[in-house]
Amino acid sequence: MGIYKGPVETVDKSPSEVYDFLADFRHFEKFLPEQISEWEAGDDYCQFAMQGLGKVKLAFAVKEPHSKIVVQPAVDSKFPVPFFLSAFITAYDDNSQKASFQFIVEADVNPMIAMMVNKPLQQFVEVISERLKDYFNNPQ
Repeated sequence: MGIYKGPVETVDKSPSEVYDFLADFRHFEKFLPEQISEWEAGDDYCQFAMQGLGKVKLAFAVKEPHSKIVVQPAVDSKFPVPFFLSAFITAYDDNSQKASFQFIVEADVNPMIAMMVNKPLQQFVEVISERLKDYFNNPQ
């Protein structure tokens, strides 16, 4: 199992605001990397193509209000690699008007495939972390 951890980021939003944003796939497009194309999202799924990895359809696996969201390939996805994308959300301090979050990808890849996907998956969690932080801290 490969584990790819993004940095812990802090934003000027409450944990509930971060959770509510991430609990809707339609918001994800705002912070995805350039390698993503053919984006489509609904209430409970999203699907896209990722350069070097092919097409994938995702669904929510876990939603723990204001603290954790886990996404995995949908049952009808033809993506060959089982993985989880988790977002862990915590209050930054007692004030809880700031939140910290971290994205972690856990992928069940064999050693040969790992050589090809290690770098793209690590870059993926770093890019989405940075872009989400920028989105929240620099409102448009």
